[in-house]
Amino acid sequence: MPRRRKKLPNNVLKVKFRAAWRNHRRLTLILCLIVLLAWAIYPIKYRLEQKKRIDEYRRQIDALKKENERLNQEISRLNSDDYVEQLARKEGAFAKPGEEIFMVFGGDEATRSMNPRQEAQKPAAAKKTLWEQALNFLGL
Repeated sequence: MPRRRKKLPNNVLKVKFRAAWRNHRRLTLILCLIVLLAWAIYPIKYRLEQKKRIDEYRRQIDALKKENERLNQEISRLNSDDYVEQLARKEGAFAKPGEEIFMVFGGDEATRSMNPRQEAQKPAAAKKTLWEQALNFLGL
């Protein structure tokens, strides 16, 4: 014979229902907070990425301004006859009348570039700070 369940008094059922409803409301509230938090994180991450790109563009602009200034100085020097003559004698192996040119091959001089200005123009590798390396590691 199957066992019959005891009927609980009405006030006990109300208490159990209220307790279950309170737990359900708490879970719903926690779930809503988690969704809102996740929804708020995306714009923050996007804003940080934009800030990094803006900083990179500013660094590029500064580098291009310096390069532009250097090129303008080079243009003004190339407009000078004395500088063009000096440059032609140094790099092009030109000589004034009565002068002799000697070229030495081999040794340490052969391993270096013929134009020392080209070596000076090589950009130095940009070093990242520890904070930037950590952010790159985290993918932010």
